[in-house]
Amino acid sequence: MTPGSPPRVLVDATSVPADRGGVGRYVDGLLGALTKVIGSGVELAVVALRTDVERYGRMLPAAEVIAAPAAVTHRPARLAWEQTGLPLLAQQVGAEVLHSPFYTCPLRAGCPVTVTVHDATFFTEPEHYDKSRRTFFRSAIKTALRRAERVIVPSKATRDELIRLLDADPTRIDVAYHGVDHAAFHPPTDEEKARVRARLGLGGSDYVAFLGAKEPRKNVPNLIRGWAEAVGDRTDPPALVIAGGRGTTTTSTARSPTCRPTSACSAPVTCATPTCPASSAARLSRPTRRTARGSACRSWRRWPARRPC
Repeated sequence: MTPGSPPRVLVDATSVPADRGGVGRYVDGLLGALTKVIGSGVELAVVALRTDVERYGRMLPAAEVIAAPAAVTHRPARLAWEQTGLPLLAQQVGAEVLHSPFYTCPLRAGCPVTVTVHDATFFTEPEHYDKSRRTFFRSAIKTALRRAERVIVPSKATRDELIRLLDADPTRIDVAYHGVDHAAFHPPTDEEKARVRARLGLGGSDYVAFLGAKEPRKNVPNLIRGWAEAVGDRTDPPALVIAGGRGTTTTSTARSPTCRPTSACSAPVTCATPTCPASSAARLSRPTRRTARGSACRSWRRWPARRPC
């Protein structure tokens, strides 16, 4: 880097999944925000899957977008390439900083590395992951804390967990809260509300929405049980809508055995934004184990007789 010139940053976007959930939304949002500083604050290069090159080329016309080898669509090949091909690419594009946005990073990158660690649940809730996944991500997080120049986390809670559990250096961890994509998440119009209700067959009734990956640590089975207990004595219960991707592991979203025949539990649906059902729900539930254990039963016992959406 010459004096006065902006740093050249290489972002590794090869971990973005095809459905663009999770890390995909994070990377897309990050790169979209960087369009505001390309040229004046940073020179940007992005390495992406071949299926994403055109997308990022349109999004980042002033950045250099590079196609990764075709084989990196397979996770083992991507992780191997990350250790060998990515450092070489960083050298070729003259990167002065490498950002690895999903836990893992090269052991020898050849330049300073920033790694995003999204949460510490592989340590705090190990029972929700199979042994191989748990072992891999624990190792990746420990490596990132040792090797990375900076570690980005999305919350102070995650920062504190890494410090408490792994004795991480607090001076090298930066809290960068997630932003909001207002194009996808916004107050819905009456037309959007009606479209969601028609799609789910809800008519004019109230409903409670869960939006998120259906995996064990999201506590969905207890959400269903809590909902059934809370509305079991009602003649006009609000429907429960469960929407989102399957997640990394399978969790049951079937009708709870405690649901009474009169209960109007909707079938779980997979819904992509911007037409997510949470936008017009009378209640939005987030029963994730470490933040809202048991909240379903407590909150829905106070459900009002009628509340317009």
